[in-house]
Amino acid sequence: MRCIERSQAELRKVMEEKQKAAEKQAEELIKDLEQEITELKRRNLFILLSGSAAQASSDSTCTSTNDSRFPVILNKE
Repeated sequence: MRCIERSQAELRKVMEEKQKAAEKQAEELIKDLEQEITELKRRNLFILLSGSAAQASSDSTCTSTNDSRFPVILNKE
């Protein structure tokens, strides 16, 4: 009986270690994806602002983009 209990305890320990490793890997992947999303948003904003500077002859308006979180501000110079 003790042999079975010991085997079960070892199995639980191995399963917990594997789960912790999987959780750590998932957290690292999430962190990497969040960094990539931040970088893509930064690039998108740069592109949008660069595009608005090229349209300096437009009236001062706010136009919508594909992503409403990043409106383009067009200023007449």
